[in-house]
Amino acid sequence: MTYYRVTEDRATEVTIGAQRERSFLRSDLLQVTMFNVGAGEAILIVFPGRRAWLVDVGCNSVPRNETLGLGLLDYLEQERLNLEAIVASHSHRDHAGAISTVLGFESDSTRGRIAVYRGSAAWGRPGVWLDAFRRVFRNGWADEEIVPANTHRVVAIPHGEIHLFVGRGASVYTSLFAHLRYRDARFLFTGDSMCPYEIDLLGEFGHDFRADVLKVTHHGSSSGTAQTVLRTIRPGVAIASSTEDADHRLERDVRRRLLARPARREVFETLVHGDITVKTDGRLSPSGILYSVEASTESGNDGEFAQNLRATTMTLAAANRSRSRNVSGADHPECR
Repeated sequence: MTYYRVTEDRATEVTIGAQRERSFLRSDLLQVTMFNVGAGEAILIVFPGRRAWLVDVGCNSVPRNETLGLGLLDYLEQERLNLEAIVASHSHRDHAGAISTVLGFESDSTRGRIAVYRGSAAWGRPGVWLDAFRRVFRNGWADEEIVPANTHRVVAIPHGEIHLFVGRGASVYTSLFAHLRYRDARFLFTGDSMCPYEIDLLGEFGHDFRADVLKVTHHGSSSGTAQTVLRTIRPGVAIASSTEDADHRLERDVRRRLLARPARREVFETLVHGDITVKTDGRLSPSGILYSVEASTESGNDGEFAQNLRATTMTLAAANRSRSRNVSGADHPECR
């Protein structure tokens, strides 16, 4: 586990004393874990009182989504967490394909009413897994909360609130963004989208989108995470759900944008770090907000679900060699 003081565009590794560490770990902490699921995305948010939200739950095949969904149910029960909500950023299987499994089986962690927040675009397409998703709500196993296009909704959470945004558009990439505020700490979850959509959404609502921690858009695709967006969000930490294939890879030009000077960001990705867990008490000090970051690979572990999903990890040097060579961003000039 490593501690960072996070300010705008900067994360500074720090050593804290034993007393400060004890007080930090005994506080009401917010915990966010991005699981290494290979070609997909699954993020668990745990609030004080063992209250939990999921942000996107999916892999790139029906069998792996069933494996991931059942694994998450076991994990929630093991940790004695109560699932209260799921944010489905958009209707791609690798982001939402396991939701029907999570909600379709009886579990101590899913006995209460669970809200599933999603946008309105591109959820009516035919498909076996989408039929299973819709069946969850027809059977009354969860409450579907649709956020229409060009809408902002606010949901209360312990010590803060989650702001849900959907921009304009009808494509599958019209992602729902979730901006989490926990005391003074802020996270932004962006699903899959492209630079023009991101830029329009951040300019549309008159909202302060600054965030200490950014979930990198579209696994790190060159078509997302615009430089102008980074200037608005100003994250100190960026986390990507990545793997080696071309559709789920943190590309070289995006990594360069994230690390461009004068920023001093820390960039994490599941392909290199496995499961990534971020914790904070959300309390602001003159030197920033204290975060701990723990990677499962520090313990020689690819991740909680990695083995069953065949999700591997590699060294940063190997990952850098596998990235695309689109270093100029020439195919996506709007992202510069």
